[in-house]
Amino acid sequence: MPQTPEETIVRSEIEIDAPAALVFSLITDLERYPRWNPFTPTAVSTLALGAPIDMKVRLLPYYTKAQREFVTELSPPRRRVAWGMHMGRAEWGRGHRTQEVVVLDEGRCRYVCEDNIGGRLRPLIIRFFGGAMQRGFDDVGRALKAEAEKMVAERRATHG
Repeated sequence: MPQTPEETIVRSEIEIDAPAALVFSLITDLERYPRWNPFTPTAVSTLALGAPIDMKVRLLPYYTKAQREFVTELSPPRRRVAWGMHMGRAEWGRGHRTQEVVVLDEGRCRYVCEDNIGGRLRPLIIRFFGGAMQRGFDDVGRALKAEAEKMVAERRATHG
């Protein structure tokens, strides 16, 4: 997605040695988030289009913020899920986070997470929270990789 002067994209991606379907199941199984997700330790939603998603987001090690956003996409065939929010009015400040799992081959994939930040408050949002968002997204990718690859190793150990 191209970046314009009116938006900033915070993006993270990582290759994972696990099937894309497994990784997508992890990012859409919100009940499992407390077990592996260091940035969003709590997320509650049906993931139906337009449904709220109530999250706790750990912006700093000592600061976790409650946040409500709304689901804008759930596409199992594309292995994409997205949600977003705005601060008051959309032209003031808005964010739209997309998580996608891209197939590399039968047992490998790439996890891509990006948040498109826009609106008049965008410079302040990025100044005060952009670094924490980047660290958080990178942490999610590493934790997702570890969880998925651990699950693959456990399945191989039990099924040979």
